[in-house]
Amino acid sequence: MPHNSRLLLPPAGVAIVDEHGDGHAKDMLPQFESHLESRGGGDHSDDEEAHDRVREGVVVLLGTLARHMDPADPKARLSGVLQCCT
Repeated sequence: MPHNSRLLLPPAGVAIVDEHGDGHAKDMLPQFESHLESRGGGDHSDDEEAHDRVREGVVVLLGTLARHMDPADPKARLSGVLQCCT
């Protein structure tokens, strides 16, 4: 992916989650969790590096999504902690 795209995608993702998180948090959360549970792209270091960048973005999106979740939900608290760590 071109370097400029890598810079533009995280803020775009945050904007999407901010806009639609209230109504779609329950749909988004399993998608983000599934990606975090998946393994990287095999033996190639380029694949691993790309997977790590995507995982970093997913962590940021989880933190953003946590703002739209019930604060009493344990997953919302965990997502907030993950966002602080990125």
